[in-house]
Amino acid sequence: MAFNPIFYALVWFIATVFIKDNLKRGYRLSMVLSICAGAVVVLLVADMGLFVYVHKKPFGGFNPEIISRLRYVLWGVGLLDLLIATGIRKVIMARISKRNPTKKNLILGLMKASLLYAGEACTLTVYGVILFLVGGRSLDLYLLAFVSLILLALHFPRYSHWEKWAAQAESGPAMAPANGGLKTMTGSSPDFNRAPR
Repeated sequence: MAFNPIFYALVWFIATVFIKDNLKRGYRLSMVLSICAGAVVVLLVADMGLFVYVHKKPFGGFNPEIISRLRYVLWGVGLLDLLIATGIRKVIMARISKRNPTKKNLILGLMKASLLYAGEACTLTVYGVILFLVGGRSLDLYLLAFVSLILLALHFPRYSHWEKWAAQAESGPAMAPANGGLKTMTGSSPDFNRAPR
C-alpha cells in the first residue's frame, strides 16, 4: 500500500480538480474516506463472522499446516508496512515544511498522509482475513482489526489541526534552504509531523 503510485496520482487529481484551495473540502474528503476505511475493517470482520456462522461447525482453515510460518510473515509485513507508512508520512510532511508551503500543497500533503493510514488500516485487516481463512484462528483477525481501528482513531483527520497548520503555512515566510528548511527567516518553521499547539 505504501508504494502505490496510482494512489498518489488519484489524490493529486482529486485535490487539483475538486478540492483546489478549499481546506474544508479536503478535510471532509479525508474524513469520509477514513470513515469508509473503518467501515471496511468492521465489514471484513463481520463477513468472517457470517462465514463461520454459515458453516455451522468449527472452521479449521483451508490450509492450517502453513499457518505458523505465514502468521510470522504477515505480522512482519504488516509491521514493516506501518513503519514504511510512518516514514512516508514524515517525508510528505517534511516536503511541505521545506518548500514555501502553499495552501494547496498543504491540503495535498495532509490528504496523502490521512489516506495513507486509512489504506494501511484496510491492508492490516486483509492480512487478518488471510490468516483466518488459511489457519482458522479468529484471534489473528480480531487482533489485526483492532490494531487497524486504533490506527484509524489515532490518525483520524482533525479539522482544528488542519486549520492551525494552514494558518502556520500561510503566515510563515519562505524557508531558509541552508539548514534544510528547519528554520524560517524569523524563527522556527511549523513542524507538520506533529500536532499544532
